[in-house]
Amino acid sequence: MRAAPVDLDTLVLSALPAAGLYSWWQADGALPGVPAVPHPAVPGLGLIYVGIGPASAKSSETLRSRLVGKHLEGNTGSSTLRLTLASHLVDALNLRPRATAKKVVLDAADNRCLSEWMFANLRVRWTAHPTPWDVEAEAIGAMRPPLNIDHNRDHPYCLTNRALRDAFRRTARDSPRSTG
Repeated sequence: MRAAPVDLDTLVLSALPAAGLYSWWQADGALPGVPAVPHPAVPGLGLIYVGIGPASAKSSETLRSRLVGKHLEGNTGSSTLRLTLASHLVDALNLRPRATAKKVVLDAADNRCLSEWMFANLRVRWTAHPTPWDVEAEAIGAMRPPLNIDHNRDHPYCLTNRALRDAFRRTARDSPRSTG
């Protein structure tokens, strides 16, 4: 994934392979305090998250449904990336999470706000792989993205990341707008 990441408008318009791995990159300083891994060829970008699509051989997801459907157009309840970003940006973007019976979600306006932030501050790169679930742990272990927890529990930022996610969930549970 050494090639230059693309902006999210380009992602939406791109033909994507059915399955593969992807990496999310932030513009320098977009997430203050997050120790992003510098891009090897593009100054000013730092790796923050690595994922796969689909998650398993049995999944009906595709790389497009994961990247565009869940990460760009989804909610915090369907995207770990969105949940993590919202956890880090809850105060900066004035997000108001709410708890449902099983998940923590954002309302439509807050979702738009998070998506707009993503379009302004993130880039993405993907590569085809027929069985990405077979190489996910190895890729995360090699790339060391700070916002991944699975396969990355020994990363120095993991405890901070978990604490921010937990605080986001607590805020949602304590919200008078939450529904069970």
